[in-house]
Amino acid sequence: MLSVKFCPQCNSEDIQMVAGGITGTWTCKDCGYIGSIFPEKEIAGSEQKKETGKRIGERKK
Repeated sequence: MLSVKFCPQCNSEDIQMVAGGITGTWTCKDCGYIGSIFPEKEIAGSEQKKETGKRIGERKK
């Protein structure tokens, strides 16, 4: 099952890693929140299949 990180302050999935390391530091592009703890949510199985299919189709072109 795939998961995606989201901002704990505004729930946006538009985040970016700004520093690496063991925990890493992330920032939200929408609200500007910066921190090392960004929760993850699972992507539903049907959405995962659609995404995988799109990626495979794009590679064949």
